[in-house]
Amino acid sequence: MATKLEHLQLEIAHYKNFRTKLAFIRDSEEGGEMSAFEHGCIINGLLQVSSVFEMAIAEVGRLKVVSTDCEDFNDGSDAKMTSVRTNSYGRKYGAPISGIKNKTGSLRVQVYERKLDKFYYFVIPVWKHCSVKYPDIPFELDGTPRRTNHWWEHEVATFEEMALKAT
Repeated sequence: MATKLEHLQLEIAHYKNFRTKLAFIRDSEEGGEMSAFEHGCIINGLLQVSSVFEMAIAEVGRLKVVSTDCEDFNDGSDAKMTSVRTNSYGRKYGAPISGIKNKTGSLRVQVYERKLDKFYYFVIPVWKHCSVKYPDIPFELDGTPRRTNHWWEHEVATFEEMALKAT
């Protein structure tokens, strides 16, 4: 199974947020609620949520998925999903962006904040993330964004804007 059991509900939340961006789901009879088949595929590891996330960005943003170590899309950008987590013994709450060491382009990031059940979107240019090993988008402990941090300068309003923004 690709997804750890303790992260399963976060993966499902991410998937539910972008699944209808894909025409084959949006146009199907199951275009509304997630079907039992989709749920079963996720929990049994048959559906890789991060790969479907890339497909959704590519479809909306009219990009081609290339999936190399350095980039996910033909414009050089990379897709990342992250969820806000508590760290530092409960003193900090943030969304870590992992796996960016070899990334050579912008990051298209979907952040899920579970306390308020909200999604946030970012397009972070390479010049901003290239010198940072472990970027962490900060939130207050109650789940509200800490927008005074520099990562929030790269927030965009919607999934569509994240997918369409030129990098």
